[in-house]
Amino acid sequence: MYTMRVMIVDDEAHARVVLRELVKSIPAEVVGELDNGSDVVSQYGILQPDIVLLDINMPFKTGDTVITELLQSYPGARIIILTGVADSETIGQCIDSGACGFIRKDNPFAEMREQMLSIIRAD
Repeated sequence: MYTMRVMIVDDEAHARVVLRELVKSIPAEVVGELDNGSDVVSQYGILQPDIVLLDINMPFKTGDTVITELLQSYPGARIIILTGVADSETIGQCIDSGACGFIRKDNPFAEMREQMLSIIRAD
């Protein structure tokens, strides 16, 4: 049986812990974790995840920049953006850039899980 492979990109260590548990609950496998946007494209090529969970607000490169760069190098990449801020303009830009959907990090765990499953099924 195939297990979905997920790369987590978030600068907050506590958020990565929650996201790791979220991925395991799908169930899926975390194949890599990054704490900034700088190495996403190179690590994507090495790790070859099925899904990238990508925080919007990060140091060095923001989520919208990473989306553009990642999709230029890997047009088939599936990216779900993460945000703790309800900034509909930024979320809209990320979706327009090619993200499959978004998950609010401040939602309860069960709701985040359902959002992730819904995005995966729809894609």
